Amino acid sequence: MFISSNCKHAAVRNAALILSFILAACGGSAGDPSSSTGPRLLAAAPSVPVATPASYTVANISSTGYIGYWDNRTLNENGQVSFSEFNGNNYHAFRYDAASGTRADLGALGSSNNPSYGYAINAGGQVTGQSYNGTNWHAFRSDGTTMTDLGALGSPNNSSNGYAINASGQVTGWSYNGTNNHAFRSDGTTMTDLGALGSPNNESYSNAINASGQVTGYSHNGTNWHAFLFDGTTMTDLGTLSSPNNYSYGSAINASGQVTGVSHNGTSYHAFRSDGTTMIDLGALGSPDNSSNGYAINASGQVTGWSYNGTNNHAFLSDGTTMTDLGALGSPNNYSYGYAINASGQIVGYSNASGSVQAHAFIRSPGDSQMIDLNTRLVNAPGVELHYAVAISDSGFIVALGNTGWVLLKPSVPLPAPAAATVGPITANDPVAVGTPVNVSVQFSDINTTDTHTAV
Repeated sequence: MFISSNCKHAAVRNAALILSFILAACGGSAGDPSSSTGPRLLAAAPSVPVATPASYTVANISSTGYIGYWDNRTLNENGQVSFSEFNGNNYHAFRYDAASGTRADLGALGSSNNPSYGYAINAGGQVTGQSYNGTNWHAFRSDGTTMTDLGALGSPNNSSNGYAINASGQVTGWSYNGTNNHAFRSDGTTMTDLGALGSPNNESYSNAINASGQVTGYSHNGTNWHAFLFDGTTMTDLGTLSSPNNYSYGSAINASGQVTGVSHNGTSYHAFRSDGTTMIDLGALGSPDNSSNGYAINASGQVTGWSYNGTNNHAFLSDGTTMTDLGALGSPNNYSYGYAINASGQIVGYSNASGSVQAHAFIRSPGDSQMIDLNTRLVNAPGVELHYAVAISDSGFIVALGNTGWVLLKPSVPLPAPAAATVGPITANDPVAVGTPVNVSVQFSDINTTDTHTAV
């Protein structure tokens, strides 16, 4: 089979996937060497690495506002951003919308004079965070019009805080339950106590939630703090990289329930990836005695964060087997930190630039040979200097902090959505002997027409 087209890697990948289903339905299995008859997919189309767009336009989110978490919790695929800003009376949670360029004050619980803070946003634009309701601080969920008080564990007089929200509107965070702080999950009506490791009298805190409602965070187990995975029923201790008496912390979770974070391995702190059963040590740059920290994970299980490399802390990319040093801006002796990664493997963070102690926002895409200073890709943004990039969506939007405040970067060429390909007729005898060519045509559109890729 031969495919040649002006294409993006996602379109090629999807075309190959569709073909494999069709060929399997014809009596063979894609790439199955045990099938002696029936058509086979001889070679899957290789993935074409995404490169950083040539330019980004800059939209102001807030010149004086505050974004609570430096990761993808604060940004969704539509370019909507959760943040907090002083509204002339008090701090309030806000939502920025890239499509309209508008900012909405989400209000507060109890009275509009009360404070609120927006920490995370989901695909539908629902925001969670915390607000004072006149008695105590409570987690909330807002759809942009109505702010719902999610209550608290134990008593409504107790406190709670919303940290993350998934596409279904499930919120996770922590709440005082009358005895201790516990992680919770709320569907907007009922707040469920996730318990704690070891004893219900121990503490637990959640950090992230995926689409199926799995939650990760950390809990004291009676001896030390351990990362956990909650599957909707049970809180599982993810253990540590060495002795169970050591420490671990769950930072982020992907759709398949893989968790990343940091754990002591008996010598130093290392980034890890866990599938809920086995915790993998992702190592460190330079020497295994150096430290590392896993901060974000994408759908493919790629992890980013930072590691000491013997000279300075550097952002890294790990596929679970190999930790790649992403370098730094200017001199390799400079520092860099990775804060967010999207489905295409694009990483954003910050690094000090050559000749300056001031940090600059960076992006590193799989198709790039080195880390790119985002300040070199801005258009129509005179006087703007970006210092920190903290979130990147799968569609390529980036949230960054600069000398003018928080901004949203929109890529000149959006990353292609996984659009369906049109598969033409398959010409072959039935059955088909192994090695006999199968003629197949594939048609799909390419958003970026400036490059050409060939797959065999």
